[in-house]
Amino acid sequence: MRDQLEGTTWLLTDPAPPHGIEVVASFADGNVTGTSGCNRFRGTYTVEAEQLVLGPLMTTQMAAEPHVMAFEREVLDRLAKVTGFTVASPDMRMNEFDSDGSPAAMVLTDDHSILLVFHEQADDGHIGDWTVTGIHYPDRQAIISVDESNGALTVTFEGDRVHGQSGCNSFAGHLTFDQGSVNIGPLMGTRKFCEGGDNPTIMEQEAALLQAIEHTVALRLEGDRLTMARADGGISVSLSRSPARTHR
Repeated sequence: MRDQLEGTTWLLTDPAPPHGIEVVASFADGNVTGTSGCNRFRGTYTVEAEQLVLGPLMTTQMAAEPHVMAFEREVLDRLAKVTGFTVASPDMRMNEFDSDGSPAAMVLTDDHSILLVFHEQADDGHIGDWTVTGIHYPDRQAIISVDESNGALTVTFEGDRVHGQSGCNSFAGHLTFDQGSVNIGPLMGTRKFCEGGDNPTIMEQEAALLQAIEHTVALRLEGDRLTMARADGGISVSLSRSPARTHR
């Protein structure tokens, strides 16, 4: 049977997460990754017929408000019990999921009942405004948090165009998709000089961001988080959905 989950990303809808919290599961290359409410998780997965086997899930160890942590524990407990799944496409009628224009649904089950229901994330979910939260610096081999002392760093995707604010200057360029890969650039920008910042400076941060964007080969979308990935699979830029204006 074809692996229906490979290359897909899903958002939990039942049980409904607490307000402002997303639970996301992405399937790629035999691995399942995502967020469980507060923490990130990662493990292996295999699909055979309608059987789904999730390997032991490793999670980060951050803390959040008690109700968020309680919901996360429930989600992880249910994921550990999963033995089967069904995927209902928008153009199918399967159980209670009707063809009403809604996204595809993934229903995770054990031997007796439904455990979790997810809906597929749209392919164009990257479109819109994003705030940069981390940038890869090759010389340091590290992802460094953004210094916003000179303003937020932003990236906006609009069709085949990308533009934004890089800390001192604005930039713009083109992007194209080819069989799941993305090509961005060359980027053109204004040429102001800004002082400020320390290790890295504002201008060093700007140069690192533009280089990281141009070296991006893939976009990984998980709800309101977007990762721009390098050819080696590592992170080039991490972003979060900007609250001011969204595109759906």
